[in-house]
Amino acid sequence: MLKQFYSRIIAVLLAIAILGLSITKHYGATWDEWVEDAMVEWNIDYITERKPIPNDSQYYGFIYNYVAQFVFDPRTSLQEIFGKERKFADTEPGRMAELKKRLEVKHIFTFIFSLLTYLAVAGIVGILAGWDFAWLGAFMLVFFPRFWGHSFFNPKDIPFATVFTVSTVLGAYLINYYTNHSKNNKIGLNQITFYSLGYGSLLGLLTGIRIGGFVTLFFLIIAHCLTQPQKILENLLRFSKFYLVMILGWMLTTILLYPSAWFHPSGPVAWFFETINYFSKNHIFNSSILFNGQSITAKSMPWTYIVQNFLMSIPEVFLFFLFLGIGLLLYHYKSLTYLQRASAILVISQTFILPIMAMFSKASLSDGMRHFLFVMPSTCAIATFAIVEVYKKLKAKTLRLIFTSFMVVCLLAIAMDMISLHPYEYVYFNRLSGGLARANGQQEIEYYGLSIREASEWINAHAAPNSKVVTSGPSFVYKLFIDPQKNLTLVHLDNFKEGAEPNPDYYIGLHRYGYETVFSSCPVVYQVKRQDVPFNSIKKC
Repeated sequence: MLKQFYSRIIAVLLAIAILGLSITKHYGATWDEWVEDAMVEWNIDYITERKPIPNDSQYYGFIYNYVAQFVFDPRTSLQEIFGKERKFADTEPGRMAELKKRLEVKHIFTFIFSLLTYLAVAGIVGILAGWDFAWLGAFMLVFFPRFWGHSFFNPKDIPFATVFTVSTVLGAYLINYYTNHSKNNKIGLNQITFYSLGYGSLLGLLTGIRIGGFVTLFFLIIAHCLTQPQKILENLLRFSKFYLVMILGWMLTTILLYPSAWFHPSGPVAWFFETINYFSKNHIFNSSILFNGQSITAKSMPWTYIVQNFLMSIPEVFLFFLFLGIGLLLYHYKSLTYLQRASAILVISQTFILPIMAMFSKASLSDGMRHFLFVMPSTCAIATFAIVEVYKKLKAKTLRLIFTSFMVVCLLAIAMDMISLHPYEYVYFNRLSGGLARANGQQEIEYYGLSIREASEWINAHAAPNSKVVTSGPSFVYKLFIDPQKNLTLVHLDNFKEGAEPNPDYYIGLHRYGYETVFSSCPVVYQVKRQDVPFNSIKKC
């Protein structure tokens, strides 16, 4: 049975890898990527020279970005840690060319890393529905357009989702190990101690990517208790020492991965609570966000923002089977094995607990489901479990054929949307919500600036040399993709003195924050758009 699992899942992962790697270079750069890249240098300067980490980046994990940079240039990355200066190119075009290459490697690395999510989803489906169907979990995750799109360029939310999903699978196995080895409960040089310490370290890695990962410690303890509800108190007492070992592994790994905790004046524990307070008090992004046609600040966003974006951004067929799957898991809970119970509790926790906490903690909310991408692998796992269970219940071959045909049609519809949106799959809205056309003007769509690459390439092809171009959004992205040979003068909108300066030759207006409305007297000569919805407008003055 496991041999079939291995052969099928390897075949599916290879197919996904080939498809993904063939299109990785289609994606541009996003608004946050310069910060993510610079964060490595800031943290290394802090480690080696005690220079302060700017822009509140001390509260954000840098380990994934460092590993991605290490993949790009292992030698330089090691030299930096040991205090040797990093050698940049002498000119700005040279620095931009270096950054562009580094981001290209990082995009490939991020996609390859995301493949672990597909493997983890297959593991969850295998536990819940049987190993013959495990491969289907990985296959189905491809049809979550927002997860697929982000997996090429998002170095924060995708790694967090990946490690979160891996921890869900391994957490189920750890609970199952606890259950089957309840008599072997001595701390020492034994498997149960090493497994607890190792799992805690995994959760430390998750926290090292994003500080909110610490809540997963409680997920495992809760799941362990609910796996054997008749022995809650007994298990809490018997395994409390292993919980402490797990917490120790988590704590040491978390501190290791946050250099800002090493030299904090009041110690790493004070740093941790300071960081939690930083996020809980909303000392983060607070620009205006478009939601249901209204411009609302991120800190004032209603709790319905998460629910509505969840219902709009996940394909409707998976939404239906998600809720059916939860119902089936709860209904059959008593008949599930301990491994299945643990997996069910952990995967449901991954899907709902953190979003619910964000809804009622008045957290700063923005960018649709970007900060909650980690719910998509778990949603896929539960939905796939339900799909398999329905298929099993249909004994007649005709009914199975009809059901399979129905699923194929649904997946083809999603695939067609993804193809039509490429490489902007991350702006997907399901058909139940009216699709991208209905969301236009009502919700944030191209919030990441990914379309700037396509707009820049149009400027490269059509603008005369020495033209003056005013830009909007993240200015560094234009420097990555505008051809330096054309000697264009790039002026960001924030630095353009309207009225005091003549109109530029071209203006590139990203469709966010009203940038597209500037220079209203200049005609639009090109738009980056998908499904007839514009993401970026180029005006010629």
